[in-house]
Amino acid sequence: MGPQVAPGTLLPRQIGNCYTASLWAGLASLVDSQRELLEGRTVLMFSFGSGIAASIFLLTGRRPASLEFLLQRIASQVRCRLQQVYALNLAVPSELADISDETDVLPVQTRQIPVVAMQSALRERLAQRIQRPPAAFEQAAAVAEQRYCEPDFSPDSAVEDVCPGSYYLVQCRGHRRTYSRRQP
Repeated sequence: MGPQVAPGTLLPRQIGNCYTASLWAGLASLVDSQRELLEGRTVLMFSFGSGIAASIFLLTGRRPASLEFLLQRIASQVRCRLQQVYALNLAVPSELADISDETDVLPVQTRQIPVVAMQSALRERLAQRIQRPPAAFEQAAAVAEQRYCEPDFSPDSAVEDVCPGSYYLVQCRGHRRTYSRRQP
Protein backbone atom coordinates (compact mmCIF):
# COMPACT_ATOMS: atom_id res chain seq x y z
CA MET A 1 0.00 0.00 0.00
CA GLY A 2 2.89 2.30 0.44
CA PRO A 3 4.46 4.21 3.30
CA GLN A 4 1.92 7.03 3.19
CA VAL A 5 -1.18 4.84 3.61
CA ALA A 6 -0.02 1.80 5.60
CA PRO A 7 0.49 3.61 8.97
CA GLY A 8 -3.22 4.49 9.04
CA THR A 9 -4.46 0.93 8.53
CA LEU A 10 -3.74 -0.80 11.87
CA LEU A 11 -7.30 -0.67 13.23
CA PRO A 12 -9.07 -1.35 9.92
CA ARG A 13 -6.87 -4.41 9.33
CA GLN A 14 -7.56 -5.69 12.86
CA ILE A 15 -11.28 -4.97 13.28
CA GLY A 16 -12.56 -4.67 9.72
CA ASN A 17 -14.77 -2.01 8.21
CA CYS A 18 -16.42 0.18 10.83
CA TYR A 19 -18.27 2.28 8.23
CA THR A 20 -18.92 5.73 9.72
CA ALA A 21 -16.00 5.44 12.12
CA SER A 22 -13.54 4.28 9.42
CA LEU A 23 -12.03 7.72 8.90
CA TRP A 24 -11.45 8.16 12.63
CA ALA A 25 -10.12 4.61 13.07
CA GLY A 26 -7.58 5.41 10.37
CA LEU A 27 -6.64 8.65 12.11
CA ALA A 28 -6.23 6.85 15.46
CA SER A 29 -4.02 4.26 13.72
CA LEU A 30 -1.93 6.98 12.11
CA VAL A 31 -1.43 8.90 15.35
CA ASP A 32 -0.63 5.69 17.23
CA SER A 33 1.99 4.57 14.72
CA GLN A 34 3.56 7.92 13.83
CA ARG A 35 3.17 10.00 17.02
CA GLU A 36 5.85 12.72 17.09
CA LEU A 37 6.63 12.16 13.39
CA LEU A 38 3.33 13.92 12.59
CA GLU A 39 4.43 17.17 14.20
CA GLY A 40 4.32 19.91 11.57
CA ARG A 41 3.06 17.54 8.86
CA THR A 42 -0.25 17.80 7.03
CA VAL A 43 -2.69 14.89 6.81
CA LEU A 44 -5.40 14.81 4.16
CA MET A 45 -8.66 13.30 5.45
CA PHE A 46 -11.22 12.21 2.86
CA SER A 47 -14.49 10.46 3.57
CA PHE A 48 -17.34 9.53 1.31
CA GLY A 49 -20.51 7.55 1.68
CA SER A 50 -22.66 5.64 -0.72
CA GLY A 51 -24.65 8.75 -1.51
CA ILE A 52 -23.79 12.02 -3.20
CA ALA A 53 -21.82 13.67 -0.40
CA ALA A 54 -18.18 13.58 0.64
CA SER A 55 -15.95 15.45 3.08
CA ILE A 56 -12.35 16.44 2.65
CA PHE A 57 -10.20 18.37 5.10
CA LEU A 58 -6.62 18.80 6.22
CA LEU A 59 -5.17 18.22 9.68
CA THR A 60 -1.84 19.55 10.89
CA GLY A 61 0.12 17.63 13.52
CA ARG A 62 1.30 19.64 16.48
CA ARG A 63 2.71 19.14 19.96
CA PRO A 64 0.40 20.53 22.66
CA ALA A 65 1.98 22.73 25.30
CA SER A 66 0.49 20.51 28.02
CA LEU A 67 -2.31 18.06 28.67
CA GLU A 68 -4.18 20.85 30.48
CA PHE A 69 -3.99 22.94 27.29
CA LEU A 70 -5.35 19.99 25.30
CA LEU A 71 -8.29 19.51 27.68
CA GLN A 72 -9.09 23.24 27.57
CA ARG A 73 -9.06 23.07 23.78
CA ILE A 74 -11.44 20.09 23.77
CA ALA A 75 -13.80 21.88 26.18
CA SER A 76 -13.66 24.95 23.98
CA GLN A 77 -14.59 22.93 20.89
CA VAL A 78 -17.50 21.35 22.78
CA ARG A 79 -18.72 24.85 23.69
CA CYS A 80 -18.50 25.84 20.04
CA ARG A 81 -20.54 22.82 18.95
CA LEU A 82 -23.14 23.54 21.61
CA GLN A 83 -23.45 27.11 20.35
CA GLN A 84 -24.23 25.69 16.92
CA VAL A 85 -26.89 23.44 18.46
CA TYR A 86 -28.41 26.41 20.32
CA ALA A 87 -28.40 28.44 17.10
CA LEU A 88 -30.42 25.70 15.41
CA ASN A 89 -32.82 25.53 18.40
CA LEU A 90 -32.08 21.86 18.96
CA ALA A 91 -32.39 20.19 22.34
CA VAL A 92 -29.19 20.11 24.42
CA PRO A 93 -28.74 17.40 27.09
CA SER A 94 -28.98 18.94 30.56
CA GLU A 95 -25.61 17.51 31.62
CA LEU A 96 -23.96 19.65 28.91
CA ALA A 97 -25.79 22.87 29.71
CA ASP A 98 -23.17 24.10 32.19
CA ILE A 99 -20.40 24.18 29.56
CA SER A 100 -22.36 26.10 26.96
CA ASP A 101 -21.10 29.57 27.85
CA GLU A 102 -19.49 31.65 25.13
CA THR A 103 -16.06 32.03 26.68
CA ASP A 104 -12.90 30.83 24.95
CA VAL A 105 -14.64 29.57 21.81
CA LEU A 106 -12.46 28.46 18.90
CA PRO A 107 -13.54 28.55 15.26
CA VAL A 108 -15.17 25.34 14.06
CA GLN A 109 -12.64 25.03 11.23
CA THR A 110 -9.67 24.68 13.61
CA ARG A 111 -8.36 21.11 13.50
CA GLN A 112 -5.01 19.96 14.87
CA ILE A 113 -3.72 16.52 15.86
CA PRO A 114 -2.36 16.36 19.43
CA VAL A 115 0.51 13.99 18.62
CA VAL A 116 1.95 13.69 22.12
CA ALA A 117 -1.14 13.57 24.34
CA MET A 118 -2.85 10.84 22.32
CA GLN A 119 -0.86 7.86 23.57
CA SER A 120 -3.55 5.33 22.79
CA ALA A 121 -1.36 2.20 22.73
CA LEU A 122 -3.58 0.61 20.10
CA ARG A 123 -1.41 -2.45 19.57
CA GLU A 124 -1.45 -3.27 23.29
CA ARG A 125 -5.22 -2.82 23.52
CA LEU A 126 -5.80 -4.94 20.42
CA ALA A 127 -3.63 -7.69 21.93
CA GLN A 128 -5.94 -7.79 24.98
CA ARG A 129 -8.99 -8.79 22.93
CA ILE A 130 -10.74 -12.01 23.86
CA GLN A 131 -10.68 -14.55 21.04
CA ARG A 132 -13.87 -16.48 20.36
CA PRO A 133 -14.57 -19.29 17.90
CA PRO A 134 -16.67 -18.54 14.79
CA ALA A 135 -19.61 -20.44 16.32
CA ALA A 136 -19.81 -17.89 19.16
CA PHE A 137 -20.00 -15.07 16.60
CA GLU A 138 -22.74 -16.91 14.70
CA GLN A 139 -24.71 -17.37 17.93
CA ALA A 140 -24.35 -13.68 18.85
CA ALA A 141 -25.42 -12.65 15.32
CA ALA A 142 -28.51 -14.91 15.58
CA VAL A 143 -29.50 -13.32 18.90
CA ALA A 144 -29.01 -9.82 17.44
CA GLU A 145 -31.17 -10.77 14.45
CA GLN A 146 -33.94 -12.02 16.74
CA ARG A 147 -33.84 -8.82 18.82
CA TYR A 148 -33.69 -6.46 15.85
CA CYS A 149 -36.24 -3.65 16.40
CA GLU A 150 -37.50 -5.17 19.67
CA PRO A 151 -38.41 -2.32 22.03
CA ASP A 152 -37.58 -4.21 25.26
CA PHE A 153 -34.58 -6.40 26.03
CA SER A 154 -31.52 -6.78 28.23
CA PRO A 155 -28.29 -8.19 26.82
CA ASP A 156 -27.23 -11.48 28.32
CA SER A 157 -23.51 -11.10 27.63
CA ALA A 158 -20.99 -11.07 30.49
CA VAL A 159 -19.98 -7.63 31.75
CA GLU A 160 -16.58 -9.14 32.65
CA ASP A 161 -15.83 -9.34 28.90
CA VAL A 162 -16.16 -5.54 28.55
CA CYS A 163 -12.86 -3.65 28.76
CA PRO A 164 -12.47 -1.71 32.03
CA GLY A 165 -13.54 1.90 31.56
CA SER A 166 -15.84 1.06 28.61
CA TYR A 167 -19.57 1.71 28.41
CA TYR A 168 -21.99 -1.15 27.82
CA LEU A 169 -25.72 -1.54 27.20
CA VAL A 170 -27.68 -2.50 30.33
CA GLN A 171 -31.18 -2.57 28.89
CA CYS A 172 -33.51 -1.27 26.23
CA ARG A 173 -37.07 -0.35 27.31
CA GLY A 174 -39.48 1.23 24.87
CA HIS A 175 -36.58 2.00 22.50
CA ARG A 176 -34.80 3.90 25.32
CA ARG A 177 -31.37 2.56 26.02
CA THR A 178 -29.65 2.53 29.41
CA TYR A 179 -25.88 2.29 29.61
CA SER A 180 -23.42 1.75 32.42
CA ARG A 181 -19.65 1.97 32.65
CA ARG A 182 -17.36 -0.79 33.81
CA GLN A 183 -15.03 0.63 36.41
CA PRO A 184 -11.38 0.99 35.32
